[in-house]
Amino acid sequence: MNLILVDSNYMAYQALFAMQSVNLNSPEGVRTEITYNFLSRLPALGKKFNTNNFIFLWDSPTMTLKRKHIYPEYKENRKPITDIELAVYREVKAQFPFIKQTLRDLGFQNIFESIGYESDDLIAALINQAYQAEITIISNDTDLYQLLDFNVSIFNLKPSSDLYTSLYTRIMFEIEYGIPPSKWKYVKALAGCNTDNVKGIKGVGPKTAIKYITGNLPNTHKIYDKIVKEEKHILAQNLPLVSLPFRGTPVPTVFADDLNIPTFKKVFTDLGFNSFLSPEKWIEWESIFDLKEN
Repeated sequence: MNLILVDSNYMAYQALFAMQSVNLNSPEGVRTEITYNFLSRLPALGKKFNTNNFIFLWDSPTMTLKRKHIYPEYKENRKPITDIELAVYREVKAQFPFIKQTLRDLGFQNIFESIGYESDDLIAALINQAYQAEITIISNDTDLYQLLDFNVSIFNLKPSSDLYTSLYTRIMFEIEYGIPPSKWKYVKALAGCNTDNVKGIKGVGPKTAIKYITGNLPNTHKIYDKIVKEEKHILAQNLPLVSLPFRGTPVPTVFADDLNIPTFKKVFTDLGFNSFLSPEKWIEWESIFDLKEN
């Protein structure tokens, strides 16, 4: 079975950036451009990965994260944002509930969030249960590298500008970093993570951390003794923060979707998404999601 796990916050922001110059409204006057773009990506992803099995994971609906209970500074280094950036943030956040409800209205059953946990945690919890599935994660979050495996890849929606395609695999990771994905959390713990304000050993970046972990950092290196001295403390502090899933993450219960032709047509009509009902687009929805008359 092929399975797509969507980092839904990420895909919603990608939808926002793709629709910055577009203003769509439903017949009732509800803003829908982000929802429209979010949905428009589903047939393409389903076709690319030969599946209609989607699970949508969202960050905690509240700002109180469980990791803050053990490390209050977690994610506390965010730079002040401009009024324009704040307006953009509020705009996309305002459409999150509408995206979730639209997915439910279409018949998608697996839309998950959990107070205090991030989408990464839910993704990891699901992967730990889905041993037989071929899994593609839709995200650009490097924290997820630790989940890469022979049956788990990551797909970045942005056009790739490096040597790799947008699909990132375990083999690609091992070629790039020279370690198995399971060691990535140790790299993040030792080097720290600026994005999440996780402080590592000062002077140690990912490359140095990898050399130390693999035994390729000479004991004559100026930073070697510092790492040896601080390693135990820094790992005890940071590993719980950077490991996925975070302790206590609930494992979502997955249900079969209930997708059918009348429901899809009604939702698209009600939202004014008439382009989805054009013959060319509709045949994609119908075939990829195996839609039948109810």
